[in-house]
Amino acid sequence: MERKWIKFVLAGTLLTAAAVVLSVVAFNSPGANLIRFTPDQLLADQDGASAGVQVDGWVAEGTEQYDIDRQELRFQVRDAERTAYIDVVYREGLKPDSFKEGQGVVVSGHYNRASNTIEASKLMTKCPSKYEAADGGYAESEGAADGGYAESEGAAKQVEEPLSSESSP
Repeated sequence: MERKWIKFVLAGTLLTAAAVVLSVVAFNSPGANLIRFTPDQLLADQDGASAGVQVDGWVAEGTEQYDIDRQELRFQVRDAERTAYIDVVYREGLKPDSFKEGQGVVVSGHYNRASNTIEASKLMTKCPSKYEAADGGYAESEGAADGGYAESEGAAKQVEEPLSSESSP
């Protein structure tokens, strides 16, 4: 009977140790402690100094500077109203192919309030949607019971033409 008790205690101890190790790894992994903001929310937040942040916005027009030799991308991320701007420095690799001015981006890194700069460790570009209106917003369909979205007159149109196997003269 004593042997079964020792096996039970040993198994419980190992399971507890494994749970502790997984918890420590999960809470210390990059991105686990990021606070999500838009540029205007981050500038208004008084507790965000030097904290890990994730900022969701757009690449401000005329601000992109890319040094391919140093693999350093500098730009500003702005809010939808174009009233709040934050400088971004990204040195973690090549500039994403889909990165362009006016493009939606999500920037993760450490924010320095004194210089209003994010040292980005991760940069993701958003894919444009066929439902995105020309002004960057979304047009709600009037008849959508679920509050869905539909193309507006200003939205980009998706071209659907059949491919022909014949070559034209």
